[in-house]
Amino acid sequence: LKVVVNDMLWCIQTRIVAYLDGDLRSALAFPETLQTLEQEIEDEEDSEWSAQELNFYTEKEEDWRERIAAFEGKYPSEVQSHKKFLGGKQVHRAIEFCRVVMIEALPGPYNLKDMVANATGFLGGGLQRENWEHAMVQICSVVMQTVAHPGVNYLVKHIGNIFRRLFRLALADVKRGEEFSAAFRHVPVA
Repeated sequence: LKVVVNDMLWCIQTRIVAYLDGDLRSALAFPETLQTLEQEIEDEEDSEWSAQELNFYTEKEEDWRERIAAFEGKYPSEVQSHKKFLGGKQVHRAIEFCRVVMIEALPGPYNLKDMVANATGFLGGGLQRENWEHAMVQICSVVMQTVAHPGVNYLVKHIGNIFRRLFRLALADVKRGEEFSAAFRHVPVA
């Protein structure tokens, strides 16, 4: 049984790697599995992944989801939201989408203008002068905490959901094929 399970997992892994590398055969064989960005977002929201707490930035993910909702389905053309993808292209789009949302979420420099003086300080290290390097570190730190970390959490959940779908697809794909199909037919589809 251990050998059969190892062979099955190796076949599934091989199929998932093929999807990530780009697999036209699977896209043609399983056209119902291709997804638009909107379908991916809905799947992620409906999955148990969306409610999972990853770290203490999870609370701020709701802000991220609100930013996504603010697009109202009108996403920038570079994310190719209307195109249906599978595998590696979905992951590429998820990363690109995260980048686009993050850029939109960054506070405008002029919004922070009145606060920058508070970050420069004066007595840092006994220098008795403004420390602009410290101010830049403070600004980057605050922006990372409020924008980037919740975005990375969302990205992990989005890509995790894609991988879960790829696992189910790989299982069905391998069961459908000739190699190891007898052993795989006894395994229920997840």
